[in-house]
Amino acid sequence: MKKILRFASALLCGAMLLCSLSVTAFAENDDEVYDFDPNTDKIYSEAVYMVNTDTGDVVYKKNESKKMYPASTTKIMTCIIALEHLSEGALSKKVEVPYDCFNDFYEDPNYSDPSNAAIEPLQDNLTYKDCLYALMLPSACEAANILAYNIGGGSITKFIGMMNEKAKELGCTGTNFVNAHGLHNDNNYTTAEDLYKMTKYAYDKFPLFKKITSTYEYEMPKNDANPAVTLYTALSHFFVPAVFTNMNTHTAQRLVLRTKPEDALFQPLRISTTISL
Repeated sequence: MKKILRFASALLCGAMLLCSLSVTAFAENDDEVYDFDPNTDKIYSEAVYMVNTDTGDVVYKKNESKKMYPASTTKIMTCIIALEHLSEGALSKKVEVPYDCFNDFYEDPNYSDPSNAAIEPLQDNLTYKDCLYALMLPSACEAANILAYNIGGGSITKFIGMMNEKAKELGCTGTNFVNAHGLHNDNNYTTAEDLYKMTKYAYDKFPLFKKITSTYEYEMPKNDANPAVTLYTALSHFFVPAVFTNMNTHTAQRLVLRTKPEDALFQPLRISTTISL
């Protein structure tokens, strides 16, 4: 099978993200050479770190070490910690859903009206698998707290400590987490380069991470308030798997994007992706 370049980019913006990337490939034989020449005049992100994951070469970078608020890309690390502590057999196990996992959203005005998966307090039919998909598809903040509470042995604070320990282990020198969901806190920050390190680690180590972030929809179990809930990823109209986040009042959109490693429909290939938020 002919190879296609795969790119992982961590794009963090402070105000507005308008990114135009162009990838060109010519598949005339098995020895084809693929070129990637980003139009940097059209990259308005405040911080960027873009890597060709086939070669490890940094394609483009801008303010890659600048501390930025990660918003819901925080959930990449939340997912990493969860996957490291859950065996395949544990995914179907039920989780506890105490009110402690929802208190954040009522006590802190910065945490009000979060993205969610319509999970109800004390819901008794929710599994770890459900929470992982809720975490990564609609970026559900209550799912982040539920995972943190259960994996942290009843302590969300303990789980956050695990997130920070993992960040240091991965060489993320400009990162600090104070919550598992990414809603705004001045002390919850990362860098574009650190975000790349986390995402690459997740993609390289966990097949389930790739599966979840390539999923377009997922059926959640019903609860008393919702007879049926279907989760949809925010980027279902793109052909690329992506880790995507939503917007809050403090930060604009953040995006971690990776091209889909299937080339059958795109030869010769020219992809022009514009994300305007």
